[in-house]
Amino acid sequence: MKRTMMLATTLLLALTLATPGMAEAKQTGKTRFAKQGTWTVAGDLYFNYNSMSPDKGSGDVSDNEFKLAPMLGWFVMNGLELRLGPTLMFGSHDVGDASTDRSQYGAKLGAKYYFPLGGTLFLNAGAAFGYGTGSEGDTDTSGLDIDLGAGLTLVFGSKFGGFASLDAIYTYQTRTYSMGGGDADYTGNNFGIGTTFGVFF
Repeated sequence: MKRTMMLATTLLLALTLATPGMAEAKQTGKTRFAKQGTWTVAGDLYFNYNSMSPDKGSGDVSDNEFKLAPMLGWFVMNGLELRLGPTLMFGSHDVGDASTDRSQYGAKLGAKYYFPLGGTLFLNAGAAFGYGTGSEGDTDTSGLDIDLGAGLTLVFGSKFGGFASLDAIYTYQTRTYSMGGGDADYTGNNFGIGTTFGVFF
């Protein structure tokens, strides 16, 4: 229920921001966003629920995750943006009825391509690679994330301004638990919803 409420709140916020953006798109018609040489500063927010399985043995685990990533981007060519930034993750790890808080920090490198749909509305598709270390209760963790996503982006302004995106994201994830008796490796696949709010100049 909590996950559903979080996702619904994100969608509602995105739709609220989209309404004035669509009106502005009809008025401006052109924007510097997605042009070669343009810079962006943005924050990615990502919510997901995932299930992971051990590489050896049995004992699946499930997680609720909230990720925040301040990102710096640069358009190396029209439509193609390279993005880099730190990542912070907070969540909970569930095994049966037991729940353990977990946190992780790291970095992410990615790229997005923006397809103009008209005015200042864009279709985007992208990929990112991230690595992080953290803790889960008293256990140290580390892992890799590979993200694939697509969604819509609305732009506010012409030469400089803001933008907002709503994306569906698939993540392939690995995680290693470092314990006294040895390491335990897990892999998982998950789907989530991501939002991005930023400025371009």
